[in-house]
Amino acid sequence: PGSALGSPKVYRDQPLFVLTQGVSRRTLYVYDTEGLSPRRAAFVPRTLRVQSAEAMAREVARRDLRRLAVVLGPGKNKPPSGRGEVDQLEATPGSVRLRAKSPRGGFLLLGEIWHPGWQARVDGTVTPLRRANLALMGLDLPPGEHRVELRFSTPGWALGATFSALSLLMIMLAGVALVVSGRRSRRARPRQPDSEVPS
Repeated sequence: PGSALGSPKVYRDQPLFVLTQGVSRRTLYVYDTEGLSPRRAAFVPRTLRVQSAEAMAREVARRDLRRLAVVLGPGKNKPPSGRGEVDQLEATPGSVRLRAKSPRGGFLLLGEIWHPGWQARVDGTVTPLRRANLALMGLDLPPGEHRVELRFSTPGWALGATFSALSLLMIMLAGVALVVSGRRSRRARPRQPDSEVPS
């Protein structure tokens, strides 16, 4: 086992849109996922840890990604191991559940696009996800059998939903207040007697 993604095709100086940065010209990496295991995850034989996205891009361009994962962030470079089994228990939009088993532990590379909205739990405990091979993500697993749960929630969604609900509530309360005050003002006005029209 190991990553079935192989090395990417590299397209230099391409216009790319990054949400927080707008459009800029950058290098584009395209992975051929034909033949990728439907398990969506595999233990990689080795990891190479880097401390910046630029360093990751340089290493991804020059390494064979079938033999290692280039991982952004802290951790130890794993010696060759990568032996393990991964079973997909469930995969729905925004949620993936896996069972992973490895006698020595290792880095589990996930076939999902890296995004800060993904959160991982291993055996119920929140575990950091790491950006890997520029576009993907993964996590370190200790030896043994583990249940891995991934959930996606859009950053800021809960806060936005709360503000929207409060705004809607305020609009509804303002509407009720207008209706009630309109009824009160009609009741408070003295009734005009019917005027007699001479015949």
